[in-house]
Amino acid sequence: YQVNFTLYGIAFIMLVPVVPLYFTSELRLEYADIASSRILIGSRGIALVGPLMGRLMDRLHPARLCALAFGWVVMFPLCLTLGPELGLTPVQTAYAAFVIYSVGMAGVNVTWNVGSIAFAPPGRGAHYQGIHVAMVGIRGVLAPVLGFVLLETVGYRAAFIAAAGLFASASLSSALLARRIGARKPA
Repeated sequence: YQVNFTLYGIAFIMLVPVVPLYFTSELRLEYADIASSRILIGSRGIALVGPLMGRLMDRLHPARLCALAFGWVVMFPLCLTLGPELGLTPVQTAYAAFVIYSVGMAGVNVTWNVGSIAFAPPGRGAHYQGIHVAMVGIRGVLAPVLGFVLLETVGYRAAFIAAAGLFASASLSSALLARRIGARKPA
């Protein structure tokens, strides 16, 4: 489970320096459009879809919801890189990408906040969640540098494809984990 979140987290955090540069340098979006896509669509979308993902998690094991959410988030960087080629305007590309992002991230947020507890032995949930949170710090040091290095050496598209590949790996690994443990609804 933690390996899967590490793969997802590297992809997510490596995009932190890449997406704003892409928006301003490549798509030439104005700050109002960037704020609208990230806040109005991205953040509000997560808030609206989050309760639905919570209900879904009531029916699924966290490993299964991770497989679905990580799989959905694969489309976020792909939309960013392919949107203009598919005829979307820069604003439409940003908005479409953050609609996709908000749905997937709603599932990620639910599983991130309570999923590790499902894997902990009785009475050890706080310990497992603590390790889960500490891993964010490790990813937070390394992944932005990776994203920026990819951007500078091979370009935006390579950074987006690398992130999509890591999201897909996390999704597949989560699906295999769910199958291996015979994942059922959380207790």
